[in-house]
Amino acid sequence: MSIRNRLSWYNYSIKFKLTFLLLVSSIMCTFVTGYLINHNYSTAVLRDYQATSNEATSRLGYQLDYYLEQVEHSTWNMIGDSKIQSWLEQPGESNRESVAEVQNTLEMYRIFNSWDIAGLWVVSTNGQIVSSVTDFEIPKAQYTNTSPQVSIVRQTGFYRNETFPLIRISMPINSVNNGRLKGHLVLNLQFSELQRLFTETKLGQTGKFYVIDSQKDTTVFHPIQAWIGRSIQDTDLSGMDLQFKGNVSLQTLGHKSMLIGTKEMPSQSWTIVSAVPLSEMASGLRVAKRTTVVIMAVILLLVLLLVPALAKRFVAPIGRLMTAVNRMEHGDLSVRTEFHPGPDEIQVLSMKFNRMTDRLQTLIDEVMDLTKKEMRLQIRQNEAAIQALQNQINPHFLYNTLDIIKSIAYFEGNQRVVDMTHSLADFYRYTANVREKEVTLAEELNALELYLNIIHIRFPVEFASEVLVNEKYNGCRMVKLTLQPLVENAIKYAIEPRGGEGVIRISAYSEKEKLIIEVMDNGPGIPEHMLHTLQERLARVVADPDSYRGEDSYGLVNVHSRLYLQYGEGNGLKLHAFEGRGTVVTIVVPLTHNKGFNSKLLA
Repeated sequence: MSIRNRLSWYNYSIKFKLTFLLLVSSIMCTFVTGYLINHNYSTAVLRDYQATSNEATSRLGYQLDYYLEQVEHSTWNMIGDSKIQSWLEQPGESNRESVAEVQNTLEMYRIFNSWDIAGLWVVSTNGQIVSSVTDFEIPKAQYTNTSPQVSIVRQTGFYRNETFPLIRISMPINSVNNGRLKGHLVLNLQFSELQRLFTETKLGQTGKFYVIDSQKDTTVFHPIQAWIGRSIQDTDLSGMDLQFKGNVSLQTLGHKSMLIGTKEMPSQSWTIVSAVPLSEMASGLRVAKRTTVVIMAVILLLVLLLVPALAKRFVAPIGRLMTAVNRMEHGDLSVRTEFHPGPDEIQVLSMKFNRMTDRLQTLIDEVMDLTKKEMRLQIRQNEAAIQALQNQINPHFLYNTLDIIKSIAYFEGNQRVVDMTHSLADFYRYTANVREKEVTLAEELNALELYLNIIHIRFPVEFASEVLVNEKYNGCRMVKLTLQPLVENAIKYAIEPRGGEGVIRISAYSEKEKLIIEVMDNGPGIPEHMLHTLQERLARVVADPDSYRGEDSYGLVNVHSRLYLQYGEGNGLKLHAFEGRGTVVTIVVPLTHNKGFNSKLLA
């Protein structure tokens, strides 16, 4: 035998090979452990700092958002004040009396609110300004924002020849009569409250917080007040790399290693930056290095003692598996091997061996059961056919019964019952026709009109409905019984609880090859927690639509599931609720129509 064959890997037992490999790999791992511990400890420092930084910056962001929201909310009553509304409605120059009333309203707000107000004024859309007492010059700027806007400015005071940073909040004022934009309420706030928030929040011994406006590249807050409102490049932040978002990085600033973290504020285009020296967060690194040396020595000793014993224990299950395979080779299908559930490959092989023998026995049994199963399937198919015939008979009995009721009501002169039974019979004829899954929008609207006729008979005075759909969409295709369940849902939750009082409006329009149909009501709306639950259920339909095919009969989830199954992703229902004002259910389907329909109408 040649030397090469003697040294072949396959000439050695598994026990020897395992012992050799485990010893070599364990010793190598021991020497690598030191590096890994040092590396992982440094990574843990960054991770711990990120958690600490995120907690602190999130708390700061929440407090800052809360402060700005409180200021905005405090102005709501003043925005709707009749004196301010009246002054904004004046077409020409304002008289002194109305200006004085507005000034008095502004001054009362300034007196009764504890905000650090440095300026307060109202600007009309035609450029007129009425202000309260202010320490700073009022800028003659045009305000066009339609939602609250927060910005950082620097202005020179009247009494001190130096500039000060200010928080400027611009609140739009809409007319209480027609909702149109009439002007803006503008507040200048001093930084004393923000200074208190950032001073009370600690990060290590010398850690600091900053706030920057990433869109305008300016400093929103800085411990040095003179740098607030300045360009980032003009401050000590210019040396920081702030491009990463929501992470922590190790940077060298002024020959000093610093941990830098960032956190974006969702309500503003602002980013909170935290900075702390690395030495404050990694004081235990030296202790970790000494501990590593001791751990390496202990691991090496354990490897030399335990590896041979572990290799012997590892090989034992392989011997048992070989014995079982030999028995099965001689036709013994009852043989089984002992195994313990887990990820161990030998145990998995033993489990697979047992499953294989079980499967062989099962296949033999399945061949004998196959004929019986086919016979049972044929019987079930016959029963289903009989049930289908019975289901076709039942609607005809219902139609005949409704026709009899209509005839009796007609001869007795009860026109309301005649109209109701006529609408109900026609509506059920429409729903019972299951030959087509899709119908035209016109057919859906006709069925909806029958349903609404019944509702109008039930609530003849209080209830009102409007169908505002252009005829050019009548030929568009959609899944049958889509509109009526949504209107019925609105009746149940928006109209019935108020004794029938309310309005339901159906409208349609096209957008990007989609037909958009909206079902709106002016009911109490859907509470936020219920709306969130419904939207989650609609979202789960995308993941598993078949499981929702029959849910809630013809409820919202059922309709959404049928639309998604028919048309695919991007189609279905969308919910929008306005608590106290109503609910809007939006249907989105592809913009398709019958072949005979004039497509030019859709242009």
